[in-house]
Amino acid sequence: MNKINQFQFMLLISLFTVGNSILLLPELLYRTAYHDSWLAIIIGIGASLLINMLLLKLSQFYPDLTWVEISEKLLGKWFGGLVSVFMLFYLLYGVTVLLFLSGQFINIEIMPETPLVAFSITMAVIMVFGVRLGLVTLGRAAEIFFMLVTLLFILLLALLVPQMELTNIKPVLETPIKNIIHASFVYFSISGGPLVCFLMILPNTLRPNFKSFQLGSLIGGLFIFLTTLTCILVLGPNMQFETYPSYSIAKKVNVEDFITRIELIFAVIWFVTIYYKLALYFYATIKGFSDLFKLSKFTSISLPIAIIAVVLSTVIFPDTAYESMWLLTIYPFYSFTAGVILPILLLCAHFIKAVVSKLMVKESR
Repeated sequence: MNKINQFQFMLLISLFTVGNSILLLPELLYRTAYHDSWLAIIIGIGASLLINMLLLKLSQFYPDLTWVEISEKLLGKWFGGLVSVFMLFYLLYGVTVLLFLSGQFINIEIMPETPLVAFSITMAVIMVFGVRLGLVTLGRAAEIFFMLVTLLFILLLALLVPQMELTNIKPVLETPIKNIIHASFVYFSISGGPLVCFLMILPNTLRPNFKSFQLGSLIGGLFIFLTTLTCILVLGPNMQFETYPSYSIAKKVNVEDFITRIELIFAVIWFVTIYYKLALYFYATIKGFSDLFKLSKFTSISLPIAIIAVVLSTVIFPDTAYESMWLLTIYPFYSFTAGVILPILLLCAHFIKAVVSKLMVKESR
């Protein structure tokens, strides 16, 4: 059996949603929505759940087809291929960004003397190895790693309770509504929009349903919500001075001077979740290129695509300031196009094709 079950699918969705978001979003959202960032996440989660319904509906119409195959079926070989190319470059770009971000975090916080590219290469090797083992292996491992991540996350939150100050989230709704909406858009672009890549994975899932998809997205969103809220409660206005607030709060744990600086807990959570997001992005990318070029074995291109991604990760962002600007202003529209506009386009094409088919049947009678 080469398919994952619904429970494993839900766990993959959850780990994917958390991914790099647990590291990036608290700081990015605070730049825009300040201490009301947690409200923006609630709106972003709601938007993600609505868009998930579009993806699920598209998958229900074509349960055995991937995104590339659906595009060609509905839009024709050439225009459908063009849409697929856009999507595949979006996915490849996602792999590249994740390789850069994973290397950047380790380089800044843990091993500043080591070149960033060394970490990108290491993550790429693990990524290729995981994908070649197969989706079923990733799904089974997720059952163990999700439990580990959840237990460590609960432990971290519990140890941070003494550091929390409720005054840090007051007054509620002080931030202008447009800023909160912008922040929710950023949340969606990083945690919600990329879920479109699961249209490359759904055909390998046993009876995927509404519940497993939505519950996985909701659980992942809850992780981000609690992380961001905890950062605000612990750090308050000092969040604006932190590159990685979620990592910084782990350093503040101090229980009777006995349990201190347990940032290793956060590092484990981050590594597991970003690895799963990276591996699933990469799986969708090579599966998509394989479908586009009609290759018999999609893993055969895993190494060349990984090398391209590593090379691009060394030049993708000139500095941290540009990276933040890009994630806040440019990437949301790119993600919205791939995660919302293109699925709507395919659904419209499906319904138009269905109506035309019915009219042709009536005329033939």
